[in-house]
Amino acid sequence: METLTTKTMTRNYVLALGLLAGLSLAAFGLLQLIISTQETSAKSINVSGRQRMLSQRIAFFSLKMIDEPAGPAQERFRRELNKSVALMSRSHRQLRD
Repeated sequence: METLTTKTMTRNYVLALGLLAGLSLAAFGLLQLIISTQETSAKSINVSGRQRMLSQRIAFFSLKMIDEPAGPAQERFRRELNKSVALMSRSHRQLRD
């Protein structure tokens, strides 16, 4: 049986460390890719949820404007309605892009 020399053992050890380092870097790169994909998905889901909330706000302020007589309260509801519609429009563009 042949005995391993110090040189051979050192070479095998360095190769094993290099292989482990390469695998670690590959795993790190893959993890970063997965995280960035998840962040993109989370943003889309968040914007979609906001769209649902905005549609309810728009309906609420529309009804409040109808029920409220002309005056400062109706103007406040109109401003809130316009802000909600503008935000919904921006959010819709974000979802499309």
